[in-house]
Amino acid sequence: MLAFIHYQYDMQIPFVCGDQALFGIVMFSSLLKSAGGFKLNQAQIQGNKLFKLVFDLYIQSLLNKNQLLEIFLEKKRSRSGKISKPTEELFG
Repeated sequence: MLAFIHYQYDMQIPFVCGDQALFGIVMFSSLLKSAGGFKLNQAQIQGNKLFKLVFDLYIQSLLNKNQLLEIFLEKKRSRSGKISKPTEELFG
């Protein structure tokens, strides 16, 4: 919604960072990726130090260039309706 408002008022569109559930929607995923969005893959960040380093440098470069960054920390709900623990790897 925030990206749509930015687009309507000819403002800079934020880079979107979300988990695999957010990018699992085919039409939404291609739209986000074309606007510079990227997904946060927790398994890669936890298990691969090089990936974490490159990911951290990418986030830092976006922020150093004063780019807008929209982060979706929440995950999808489980089948029981409980909300999963939010993504913390981006800040850790």
